[in-house]
Amino acid sequence: MTSVFKAFFKVFAAVLLLAAALPAHAAPAAAAPSDPRMELRTLGNPNAPVRVDEFVSLTCPHCAEFYNDTLPKLEPAYIKTGKVKFVLHDFPIDGPSLKAAALARCMPKDEYFPFIEVLYKNQAVWAYGGGNPDDHLVDYAKLGGMTGKQARACL
Repeated sequence: MTSVFKAFFKVFAAVLLLAAALPAHAAPAAAAPSDPRMELRTLGNPNAPVRVDEFVSLTCPHCAEFYNDTLPKLEPAYIKTGKVKFVLHDFPIDGPSLKAAALARCMPKDEYFPFIEVLYKNQAVWAYGGGNPDDHLVDYAKLGGMTGKQARACL
């Protein structure tokens, strides 16, 4: 067992020496091209003094409960008044939630949160109601202005 620890510490020491030898002002990697689908999705004043980051999966029943029941109570008092900036982050836990998050990112920016609202209000139908979730997601995307072809391409 001691030899394992010795080997670990030798590797650790080598990594530290290598890190110390690297220049402190290494040039940053070239920035990736700006992709609007990668922008933060926020509600509220961008300069609000408080920022709330929520990591959600669109198939998570607890996330749907928060979004359907709690957020509507918080929004008028904190988000609409400029006290809180609410940031929604994708944290898909399964295939359907990954597809739903991808499709939400393909929606026009002003349709993102309304689309999320539709998905959470109808989660029991599209995620757990049987049938093909993709078909339901495409139908919901059409309500937000996408064509079926655009939605399928995004999926």
